[in-house]
Amino acid sequence: MAKKKCPACSQLFAETAVFCPNDGKRLVDDEESPDKFVGLVLDAKYQVERLIGKGGMGNVYEAKHLHMGLPVAVKILHPHLVTDSTAVERFRREARSARTVNHPNAISIMDFGVTSDNVLYLVMELINGISLQEVLKRETTIESSRAVKIMRQVCLAVDVAHQKSIIHRDLKPDNILILDYGKDTEKVKVIDFSIAKMKESGKDPNLTSAGVVVGTPQYISPEQAQGLELDNRSDIYSMGIILYQMLTGNVPFTGKTSAMLLMQHIQAKPKPPREIKPEIPIRLEQSVLRSLSKQAKDRQQSAAVLAQELEEALSNAPAEVPEIKQIPIKEEPKQEKPPPPPPEQKKSFWQRLLSLVFAR
Repeated sequence: MAKKKCPACSQLFAETAVFCPNDGKRLVDDEESPDKFVGLVLDAKYQVERLIGKGGMGNVYEAKHLHMGLPVAVKILHPHLVTDSTAVERFRREARSARTVNHPNAISIMDFGVTSDNVLYLVMELINGISLQEVLKRETTIESSRAVKIMRQVCLAVDVAHQKSIIHRDLKPDNILILDYGKDTEKVKVIDFSIAKMKESGKDPNLTSAGVVVGTPQYISPEQAQGLELDNRSDIYSMGIILYQMLTGNVPFTGKTSAMLLMQHIQAKPKPPREIKPEIPIRLEQSVLRSLSKQAKDRQQSAAVLAQELEEALSNAPAEVPEIKQIPIKEEPKQEKPPPPPPEQKKSFWQRLLSLVFAR
């Protein structure tokens, strides 16, 4: 049976334990313990075959639909969270939200269930790809045209969610899967709607209510950092952070603590991407910085608009630059030489001398 292990004292505990009673450290999965879900058949339909991913809410397994012979991915809620009503509600919300977002660039949800022994699971299409986070670990930066191609697909999926009044709230490289990695046919799948908020719902549990900060600190919007009410433009800010990271190799804001990081989202200005990578097209930089505006009203007002801007940023059209008004220079009037005195005004030397004498 799977167990939890203390990273400090290495003592093993039951899987339901969360913290070590000896030193207070958060327990982690013991890699040497067998996974109790591998080999399990869920509701007589899905046979779990192997672990393919780990997450804070649950682990993801490759499985097979026994009646159809179809390979699927099954996300199973961590057993120690089954008694946590907030975690269970988030898990259910992921199923509802993702099922609503029907788009080629969004993960497809096939089933959701609870077994007789209280195992909560979510069945999804099996994606043979890697996360954008893993791509960035391998490559550090992504060339502009490819980065735009990836982000444009993210925008299209997120825009469909927004049209359904669903805000993702946790967009980050870990939640963007890349299929056909490294090929011209690279395709994006947006996943993990576990903390997505359905705006039209009158009931909104504390996990998404105003005053509660949710999401990943490096990627949340200024209004999200303050626990304010969110709309679709919060996701646009998160996509701007991801695009900035793809282009430059780093997120725009870092901090030793989450509080410091949140304050930077609220107050600090990001360094312009071209100061890090001068080869980034200027119009692309302008779009990225616009998406990172502190005020939501100053960002692109929809994911579709952001996608269009990114496409246009790589076109050959000149960048928009502020018009510089030329101040006319006032020319000084030319100094003309005085005309020569008429002949009658000319006096001889003796006449001028006599005039001086008699003037006394």
